[in-house]
Amino acid sequence: MLAAWVREEMAAAELDDQRLNERLARILSNVGDRSTASIPAACGGHAEMTAAYRFFDNDKVTWEKVLEPHYEQTRRRIAEQQVALLVQDTTEIDLTRPSQQVVGAGSLDGSSRRGAFLHLLEAFALDGTPLGV
Repeated sequence: MLAAWVREEMAAAELDDQRLNERLARILSNVGDRSTASIPAACGGHAEMTAAYRFFDNDKVTWEKVLEPHYEQTRRRIAEQQVALLVQDTTEIDLTRPSQQVVGAGSLDGSSRRGAFLHLLEAFALDGTPLGV
């Protein structure tokens, strides 16, 4: 069963295939219910996990298309506020592996640590309610 917020957040999702739109909503609902779990644990079963990984491997699925509905809803929520706080955050994603490095990972601090920096701009209402990223 999809979380109600997922239906609203992903209403404008357009991955050029209705089945992909529905899979995106199911994955988001599963991960939203278990936000600290891995994808296999959040999906709750082998079939759902396999479907999630196939979804991410699909050439029609791009980060831009997945995130655009969220960006659209974030802009709408910000526009409803008289004042919105836009807070910058930088997170270090450490992808260092002992034997095989992740392809495309860059240097984190000039040492042997490899990964990426994620620079987010998060929107909040004055009462602290998150409006989106």
